[in-house]
Amino acid sequence: MPRIDRYVLRSTSASDRNVTQRMADVVNAGFGTDTHSATERHAFMTTSPTFSHDINHIAETSDGSFAAHVGGTYDDRHRRGIIESVYTNSRHRRCGAAQALIFEVFQRFRDIGVTDVFVDNADDEQPTRSTSPPDSRRPTTATSGARRGS
Repeated sequence: MPRIDRYVLRSTSASDRNVTQRMADVVNAGFGTDTHSATERHAFMTTSPTFSHDINHIAETSDGSFAAHVGGTYDDRHRRGIIESVYTNSRHRRCGAAQALIFEVFQRFRDIGVTDVFVDNADDEQPTRSTSPPDSRRPTTATSGARRGS
């Protein structure tokens, strides 16, 4: 997995015993709240039928904390990937970590045969839809598309 300045970019791991607390910490830092817990993150990671460590990536700092997280899920029946969470600790914004993580998740989607990727934005009525995972040889375009009811 690549490095970006002061971060190590990697997928999450089931063998990482402290991943759930650090995930909660970066989500809370991203939202400026303290309402998310390690228990909540663990429940999602172990009960969601679409969760996979291979498509959930973090930017880890030298002290082991998470500066950013990009969460993806995969619907293998429809070959759709969904980026449904991008969290960045406010102290680590504008450093390129989240963007690098998004590209890594898109690459993983391509590797498993995803044909459509939806980027869910909780602030919008309709998420952004990319018609295909980005190709490193050409720029990616995103269009608006509805995920609900699809």
